[in-house]
Amino acid sequence: MRVRVKGQAAFNTAGAALTAAVDGLGLAFVPQELAAPFLADGRLIVVLAGWCALYEG
Repeated sequence: MRVRVKGQAAFNTAGAALTAAVDGLGLAFVPQELAAPFLADGRLIVVLAGWCALYEG
């Protein structure tokens, strides 16, 4: 069965948002360390890199 839904998805954990992004459902704002394996193998790409400030903390 195919169901086309409209709207936004909301997640309460970074892991769920990351999984959705890897599955091709959209963008995810998650810690870079969490996304690193998927960035390294090309399943994800960085967007808006100019807005990703690096800081120690």
